[in-house]
Amino acid sequence: MAKESTHLSSLKEVLYGVGITFILGMVGYVLMFFIKLLAARYFGPEQYGLYELLITILGLAVVIADMGITFGVQRYVAFYTVKKKLKELRGYRLFAIGWPLVTAILISIILYVLSNNIAKMFSLPSLFSTLLKILVIAIPFRTINSYFSYYFLAENKPFFSGFGYNVLERIILFVGVGIILINGLNLVYFILFFVLSIILSSGAYIFFYIRSSLKISEKAKFKIKEWVYFSTPLMLMGFLGYILSWTDNFVIAGYIGSGAVGIYGVAYSLASYLLFIPALFAGLLMPILTKKLFKSAKDFKKIFTRTSIWVFGATVFIGALLVAFSNQIIFVLFGSDFLSGTTTLLVLSILFAFTNIFAFYYMPMLIQKKSSFLFYNNLSWVLVNIFLSLLLVNILGIFGVALASGLTLFFLRLSEYIYSQKIIRLKLSFFPLLKIISVGIVSVVLTKLFFILILSVQVSLGIKLLVAGCIYAGIFIILLFVLKVFSYEDYDLMLLLENKTGLNLNIIKKLLRKL
Repeated sequence: MAKESTHLSSLKEVLYGVGITFILGMVGYVLMFFIKLLAARYFGPEQYGLYELLITILGLAVVIADMGITFGVQRYVAFYTVKKKLKELRGYRLFAIGWPLVTAILISIILYVLSNNIAKMFSLPSLFSTLLKILVIAIPFRTINSYFSYYFLAENKPFFSGFGYNVLERIILFVGVGIILINGLNLVYFILFFVLSIILSSGAYIFFYIRSSLKISEKAKFKIKEWVYFSTPLMLMGFLGYILSWTDNFVIAGYIGSGAVGIYGVAYSLASYLLFIPALFAGLLMPILTKKLFKSAKDFKKIFTRTSIWVFGATVFIGALLVAFSNQIIFVLFGSDFLSGTTTLLVLSILFAFTNIFAFYYMPMLIQKKSSFLFYNNLSWVLVNIFLSLLLVNILGIFGVALASGLTLFFLRLSEYIYSQKIIRLKLSFFPLLKIISVGIVSVVLTKLFFILILSVQVSLGIKLLVAGCIYAGIFIILLFVLKVFSYEDYDLMLLLENKTGLNLNIIKKLLRKL
């Protein structure tokens, strides 16, 4: 029973942290959704495509500047804290923020100097060069934000981790979009507001850090050789992972144009909500799993398996809707100019959903310092992705690039699963996964039939979609109970959720208890 209570306590810790992260993340995603929605409609595919390319470059610059250290933050902060090695912890904190910050400043200078050349390389208008010169100001601040976000997760302070990026930054940008729309301003002002939002969120992170972080009086001890050895492959892996995610934008810009990047960006941003689901859990799960693996492999496996099932269930719930109503969703939200991205949204949603089955299998390798495999595995699949994207873009257009991106990510995660079995046996729970897939298929088929029946009703397509979505959610939840997807841990976690939130969940608890 002690073992059971230990692993259940960790699951509760995950749920509590994920609850906070989910709320902040959803606030951020909802705000960003409307920001992108308004920006895409206002600026149109061509200029919105320029924004997507700028975001791609910003992300790539931060990945390089980060040097793989954010991966180390998740491991070393938790490790040094649980081992009470405060000297090493202080040294690592200084190392983890100082080195990336200096690198970020150098990258900003280089990009500023090369901005005209980058615009010419992709045959982009001179406006892009001006926008890039403004954007480089944000690179050091975004790098700082990335460090603090992971650091606070490692300290089990999910509110501090998510507030700056998901709430403060998005609110400022949302207000900026409103000002732009009211005054009829151009894309330059949008990028200025974007940079301002990142700078102000850095201020919030620094404030939280000063007020709440563990104060260490001991002299800092640096293990730079160990930290660099651990982080360098992960930096390269992060770089390759980013290339894997954003090759499509560069290929589309080079072969089709910025308008196609805008259309693809809209479809990708909708499908990427599926990848957001495991990201909610990852930052909080990593420190907990690090502690558990060194104490009890049995508890590690239970926490890992249960969390994986939650993530896949949430993925299927959202993914099935995106697949069934991809055309209607894009039309209602972004208008007819973006409808050519429907098949892109369809294929990305399907592939991302199945990718999430293997979402966390890289974690045992990180914990056990198997970063070399992660690097070479990412390198291999990045090369495959580049080859497939270049091959398919001329044949199938943006759909071909989406197919290449989605398939590559799926096989990357699958290969991580296969290799992880050599480190620690983490067998897939196929039966619960099949139940969840069945729930998704049946729910969406019934909802689609209902949607066809109400097509002739004289109300807007948006209202029809909303009603269909509510019907779908009801059917999905009922089928989860009918097929008995839940376990006893879910009932105990529901008790925790009730205690933490003050909500009355008696109906759900009774159903769970019977099942």
